[in-house]
Amino acid sequence: MTDFVAQEGTVTLDSEPTLDTWGTKGYLMAEQHEALLEFIETADVEQITAAKFRSESLENVALRFLRARQFSLPASLELLAKCVEKKESCRAKYFAQLKEDECVQCDNEALKNYYPHSMLGFDKLNRPILFEQSGKVNPAAITSMTTYSNLIDYHWLTMEKHLNEMFDTSFRTNGTAIISTCAILDLEGLGLVHCTGAALEHVQALIALDNVCYPETLGKMFVINSPWLAGDYKHTLFICYFILIIFYFYFLFCLWWCVLYSDYLGSNSKLAGPAHSS
Repeated sequence: MTDFVAQEGTVTLDSEPTLDTWGTKGYLMAEQHEALLEFIETADVEQITAAKFRSESLENVALRFLRARQFSLPASLELLAKCVEKKESCRAKYFAQLKEDECVQCDNEALKNYYPHSMLGFDKLNRPILFEQSGKVNPAAITSMTTYSNLIDYHWLTMEKHLNEMFDTSFRTNGTAIISTCAILDLEGLGLVHCTGAALEHVQALIALDNVCYPETLGKMFVINSPWLAGDYKHTLFICYFILIIFYFYFLFCLWWCVLYSDYLGSNSKLAGPAHSS
């Protein structure tokens, strides 16, 4: 299977993909190794088991939570507790047993026409490839078929069942499972229609969920076919600067208007001049 790299809006091959080895088994510094031993000795085994993927060792899940908190033992244990609490309160195991249609409460295959995404197998490092055509997402059509709350439930199904199955397949094929994913976001067609408040809140909710329950799982992310606004930071900065100038002059205009027509401020305002007579 190939490894993907974004280059000038196309997908090309990377001949030498590499894993980030910082804080992983076999590459630990003395302080990190000590923190790992303390984590395993201190943490509740049931909590570690609840947080891990099926094919994942207890040592590996401990290292994921430690890396997420820069090997701070108290912060890592706190994150582990939050992970277990969130999974229990959101009924992650329950949604992992449902079918896709039951989670989204509609025809999931039809929903994928407006929310195109899939798992494309594995890359050269045996990481599951998660592919999403973000630019072709239709927020209006999605909300006409389901709710963002149902999509969160569907995300639990994806992570707790489908991704677990991908890691299990990797383990059976190679004898080891790399608990890491390769995500590809295709932004072709991305526009302001995708930047609704509800859609952005949904993305933030997914990120917050993954940061707590699946830390250090994303190994690599590639963005392809990015629009010029997202791909060229100089254009982005210019537009932001231009918008700030517009708001600055608008503010001055409003201030001038209020001083000129003091009835809007009231006679007791420090900015108010003599009251106008009718």
